[in-house]
Amino acid sequence: MWGFLKDLNDKGTTIILTTHYLEEAEMLCRNIGIIQHGELVENTSMKALLAKLKSETFILDLAPKSPLRSSMAISIDW
Repeated sequence: MWGFLKDLNDKGTTIILTTHYLEEAEMLCRNIGIIQHGELVENTSMKALLAKLKSETFILDLAPKSPLRSSMAISIDW
């Protein structure tokens, strides 16, 4: 299916693709838009987006554990 979509796009057809996988978007798209909570938060070229993602981000949550959070972690085997 991806080959078919790429062929269509190479012939000039605009395709709107939804995916959660950056690898798919990188392989198939020249431009990318990112929607977060129903709002378009990024609309740029794939090259510009990848340049922004060169840094690593770590989030450290120091909030005390609550019983609810503990039970959620157990329920997802974390």
